This record gives sequence, C-alpha cells and structure tokens, in this order.
Amino acid sequence: MMSPIYKSLSGLRLTSKSYALKFLFVAFFGIHVPLIGLVVAFSFGLSDVSIMKVLIITLVLTLVATGITLYILRSLLTPLDMARNALGNYLENRTVPSLPMEYPDEAGMVLRNVQQTINQLEELLSQQKDLVALISHDMRSPISSVIGMTQLIKTETDRGKVVEACDLLEEEMKKQLNYLDDILTMLSQEQLTLNPGALEMKPIAPIIHGVVSSLDQRAKEKELIVETSLEEGLNWKIQESLFREVLLNLLSNALKFSNRGGRITISAWRLQNGGIAISVRDRGLGFHQEDAEQLFERFSKKGRRGTEGEKTTGMGLYLSRKIVEQHNGLLLAKSEGPGKGSSFEIIFS
Repeated sequence: MMSPIYKSLSGLRLTSKSYALKFLFVAFFGIHVPLIGLVVAFSFGLSDVSIMKVLIITLVLTLVATGITLYILRSLLTPLDMARNALGNYLENRTVPSLPMEYPDEAGMVLRNVQQTINQLEELLSQQKDLVALISHDMRSPISSVIGMTQLIKTETDRGKVVEACDLLEEEMKKQLNYLDDILTMLSQEQLTLNPGALEMKPIAPIIHGVVSSLDQRAKEKELIVETSLEEGLNWKIQESLFREVLLNLLSNALKFSNRGGRITISAWRLQNGGIAISVRDRGLGFHQEDAEQLFERFSKKGRRGTEGEKTTGMGLYLSRKIVEQHNGLLLAKSEGPGKGSSFEIIFS
C-alpha cells in the first residue's frame, strides 16, 4: 500500500514531479525544526532562561526532529519497496502485481516500468506457451493422416495407387514442413504475431481442396461425405500454412464429431462488404449455443471425445481463433443445439 506521506507530497505542485525534491523538502524542514522551536519559545517569554536550558531544549528538539525526519524519509522509500516486492513475488511465485502507475516522479516511473515489464513478460510467456501448444496440437492430424496412408500403402498391390499414395504423402509432408518453418520463425521472434509482410493474396479454393484431400482417408474410414460449395474468384491476404492449419483443425473436428455415414459441407462466399466467409458445417453432436464462447477457451472444459471415442486436447479452437484474429478476422461457432450439428465460420472483412 502506498505511503500517505508520499501521496501527500506527490500532491504538492513543488514536489509532485521530483523524487529528490521530496527528500530535500523533508530534510529542509527537519533541519530547521530546532531553530523554529527556539524562535517560538523566545517569542513566548522564555528569554530569561539559562544557557543550559536553551541547550537542553535545542537538544530535545533536534532529537525529536531527527526521529520524525528519519521516519518520513523512510516512508518515502515505499515506492521502491513496492517495486522490489513485486519483482521478488513475480520471480518466486509468478504473481502479477497491480502497482500504482499514476505518480509522475522518478519513483513513479520505476513502478510503471516494473509493472509494464512484468506484463510484457507474462504476455511473452503466454505466447510461447501458445506456440508450443500450436505445434503439439496441429502436428497430430497430419501424423494421423500419414499413418493412415502408410497402412494403405502396405495393403495396396496396385503399383499406380501406391505411387499416388506416396505422392500425396510427400505433398502433405512438404506442407507440414512449411508450417513448421513458419512456427519456428515465430518462436525466434518470441511472439505469436504475424508480420504483415508475411501475408500474401492467395486463392482460397485450392487451399480448401487441399485440406479436404489430406483428410480424405479419415473421412472414408468413417464413411463420411465431405462436400464443398465454393464461390469462384475468392482471394484473401493470408499466411497460407497457418491458415491451412485452421481449416485442417475445423475439418478434423467436423470429422471427429460427426456420426458415421454423415455429411460435412465446406462453403466459401463473398460478403456484401467485400470480405469473404468460410463455413465448415457438420450434422453431428452440436452444442448449446450459450456454450459457444467456452469452446474457444484454452483447454476448454467443453471439450469432449468424438462420436467414436476420438480424443481431444481442448486447444484446437483456441489456437485457431488466435490465428484467425492475427489475420484480422473472426472465428465464430454456431449450433441449434445438441444433436443438431454445428457450424464454424471464418469471417474476413
């Protein structure tokens, strides 16, 4: 808690903007208390007292003034104590402080700098956690696809189909390598922030078709039909590998939460304001609409297993929304209720 004395001196025009002036102000009055006391004493008729009594009065006033001055000067160190304790608690317990930032003097600047530094460290640590989670989460789907393709290759006797499967496998691994390069670049920059220079105008339809193709084997295993309804000529400024991961995650979720033999529709269209919208819609488990925002929380408690026991980490939608927001877009979840399917929409405008 901030010292009342420091607050009071910060309210004076003379000492409000200088920490050093606060100390000089207090020291000046502390030094002159004995003199002021003697002047007052003699003013009230104590001129006939002995020299010894004057010395005693002077000594007492000096001791009292020194004690009060030291107490006040110590209280002026409160901002530095607060900064020290805040740093110590953060280093030991990761406790984020709430330091006062309204004081304009040098001590107030220290408090502001400590608070801002800790806030930036927290943001940096959070972003690094997100990047690690992004890698661990989004590498699962392609690895599953690779495993499915290798199993298919083992049982396939047609040389042409084996070569086709190997080509798909090679293409998928190249895409994942590009994705991993982008993530590592972000890690080297210590943030999950897209450089505007990394965004390029890209056609949307080929990316969607590529994602559908990469998950084709998983769809077949669950006897699911994946349809696309894509308006022609849709282009947008995106970071392709990251944007592809968002679509891959949304479609993977649709496969996971659809009942065997169901249907999934991926649509893309132009908005009236010139933007574009992309929707991944399934007819599976669905959810209560009031729970929509909770689906995007980190390690969401609304996460659940798929219709055939597929695992979930509760991170996919959180990371997908973060990437979409880095593209200055929105990611929304809609459902008419449990058992009535769900729709996830990306909106760029």
